[in-house]
Amino acid sequence: MLEQLLADGTRVTYLDRTDVGLGAVPVRGHVVPTSRFVGIVAHHTVSVVQDWDRDGITHGDLDDIGRFMRNLTRVRAADLGPEVPYSFVVFRTDDPNHAVVAEGRGLGRTGAHTEGFNSTRYGVAYAGNTIHDPVTPGVASAYRWVGSLLDDPIGARPTIGHRDTKATACPGTQLYAELGRLQPPFTLYLEDEMTPEEKRMLIDIHETLVGWVERGPHERSGVAVHDLATPILSMNGKVDALLAGQADLIAEIVQRVLQAIPNGEGGGASDAQIRAIVRQELDKTRVNVSGRLAT
Repeated sequence: MLEQLLADGTRVTYLDRTDVGLGAVPVRGHVVPTSRFVGIVAHHTVSVVQDWDRDGITHGDLDDIGRFMRNLTRVRAADLGPEVPYSFVVFRTDDPNHAVVAEGRGLGRTGAHTEGFNSTRYGVAYAGNTIHDPVTPGVASAYRWVGSLLDDPIGARPTIGHRDTKATACPGTQLYAELGRLQPPFTLYLEDEMTPEEKRMLIDIHETLVGWVERGPHERSGVAVHDLATPILSMNGKVDALLAGQADLIAEIVQRVLQAIPNGEGGGASDAQIRAIVRQELDKTRVNVSGRLAT
């Protein structure tokens, strides 16, 4: 489980597959490079979350969310196989500024959500029926949070609804009407304060750090954090003036990222957790380095 507080005051809780009682590795879908995924298709499940454990809490209850995710592996098992068809599922909570994102097939794996887009877009489904349910600020932020996990969250393709690809009511009236709020660039902290060049550099640093962390503890052990700082600072032949000569700072970021990642320095963390933690640490650091938003 990962909790993230965003700059606009909304909050996202991320649950990986094991958090919701699914197997760690999906049983359907093909592993493909994450670079192939260039955007999001918005869906709604139509089926709604219920208070299955009868504790009086329906929206945001982790036990009910887990049961809902497991139910999704059975709903279309006959034609889609016994697996969640979506990449991620978004749940509203009783707090309109808070939403939960649960991992379905996750990053870098084809889905079974939108014909023609299963290997190039992440299918992100709202758990419920947005013909009736309003899109809360937390739910909107959850969609944008998923968008921030793309390899290129700034240059992503426009977010579309399932109905843009076929004759269907999905993703429901209210979610479809809110697609304007779910568009790239998916920069959650600093989009109004950063120049395009600064945004690009942030993405470059982010991808380098993600690649390094995803090597796992054993492969990383021979690489000093200061050695990692040099290629980051000269990415694409550029040196960001705000970060030039900041090898110590980059090393500090790396250490913070490793401390934040659960389960032994990333050994058991999901790709989405790693990406989210790296982005949050970089964005916080970027605030401090720029001085424009530092507190």
